[in-house]
Amino acid sequence: MDWQQYFPTYHFNEDKNRDIALEEYKFCCKILESEERIFDNLIKYMLAFGAVIVSLLSGANKEIKKNI
Repeated sequence: MDWQQYFPTYHFNEDKNRDIALEEYKFCCKILESEERIFDNLIKYMLAFGAVIVSLLSGANKEIKKNI
């Protein structure tokens, strides 16, 4: 089966450049994994920060209701 991806500036010859393409693929996978880790940590920190803010706001709301 003959397949071709659309990358107009990239030419891949399977007979000559197989090893180079595999190394590029491995490098791209490493970049993707590091970006996923960064995104995952960012989401965790945002959730923790949001939980703290909600907790503080609900405590402040209870104090305001007591004073009224």
